[in-house]
Amino acid sequence: MYYMDDVWSYDMNPDLTYYAPYDSFYPSKQVTLLQLYDEVGLPHVRSKQLFGHSLEIIGLYVDPSIMTISMSVESWSTLVMAICAFIDTSTSRKRPLLEWQWILGWINLGLNAYPLLHPCLHSSYAKIVGKCFAQGPMYLNRVVIRHFTWLAETIKVSDGIHMLDALSGQNLMLTLSSIAMPH
Repeated sequence: MYYMDDVWSYDMNPDLTYYAPYDSFYPSKQVTLLQLYDEVGLPHVRSKQLFGHSLEIIGLYVDPSIMTISMSVESWSTLVMAICAFIDTSTSRKRPLLEWQWILGWINLGLNAYPLLHPCLHSSYAKIVGKCFAQGPMYLNRVVIRHFTWLAETIKVSDGIHMLDALSGQNLMLTLSSIAMPH
């Protein structure tokens, strides 16, 4: 499996091919794509030319050999801390619309690893719908705080998507009932 410049794929060929501009060896398909980028003048950087049996891609840890997608401990820990800071009402219950949009965007990225947690965002989106003043203060209500608290706690104990389990309807229903969202 490899990830490069927002493109990812796999290469079953275990042989690596030399790519001179980076003085490194990569999977053959990856080198072919890099050469195409060079030919058409599309810029790319060495730091994004990753490959391996599992990879961290934009904060998500993808392991096709055990068919899981999860967040690294650092990624989910940082997200959980941001959620907790957002719902901390010790100094104020108001947050500007921009902060609501920022935390919801970050949570949405995390939902790639925890898709069953999506319903916890409905109360937040209902709160910001139709609002357009970026610095306009918006109150955190009990429902949003309860949903975000549940979200943070559930992320802490979840280990992401297990694709084989997700394919089994019985396991999916068991998973859904075990993480029932508070009302």
